[in-house]
Amino acid sequence: MAARARSLRFGTMEAVLVLAVATAAALVWLPWHATIDRKADEDAALEAVRRVAAAQTVFRERRLLDADGDGTAEYGTLADLAKARLVSDAVLTDEEAPHLEIGGYRLEVLRPERLERSGRARWTRGDGRVDPSLAPHRFAVTAIPRRGADRGLRSFYLDAEGHFYAAEGVQDADRDPSRAPPSRELLDAREEVGEGPVWRLEGAAKVAKPR
Repeated sequence: MAARARSLRFGTMEAVLVLAVATAAALVWLPWHATIDRKADEDAALEAVRRVAAAQTVFRERRLLDADGDGTAEYGTLADLAKARLVSDAVLTDEEAPHLEIGGYRLEVLRPERLERSGRARWTRGDGRVDPSLAPHRFAVTAIPRRGADRGLRSFYLDAEGHFYAAEGVQDADRDPSRAPPSRELLDAREEVGEGPVWRLEGAAKVAKPR
């Protein structure tokens, strides 16, 4: 009986085996769980980008802004959309620009400051100067990881024409994934703006109706 009792004891070998199994399970579960969380964050940001782009369309259709009084309705700022109750998220303001915080993302609206010689619009953030001849036709919505966010998160860009771009997240451990939005309009299939990421055209995105 004593020998059988000794055989049922939980000894060092058993503890090592349990620890090894638990470690292996953690090594599988943690990356999987992080991937699921990252996907959920990206999906929420992309849905918000589509929602704000749709709000811009409704805002212009309602003719709620004509800053230069020429009779042509224009796209608005985030504050304009919120004032018109087309965006329900809280608009935050810092030293950079008004924005929304969606999970680990910072969402901004870009409007055309001027036209470059190349034919691209130069973007302005927030309440910066806008060219009234371009304002009725151009805008972009961006969602970019906030400081301290997951380095694997992608960035998103959607313009008035429905051109949808994405940029892969920063993977290097010594680099922050946050960055400024593109300073100019994206037009080509592959775009590299300044020292920022490479933006790749992924087609026309479906735009959600504003709630």
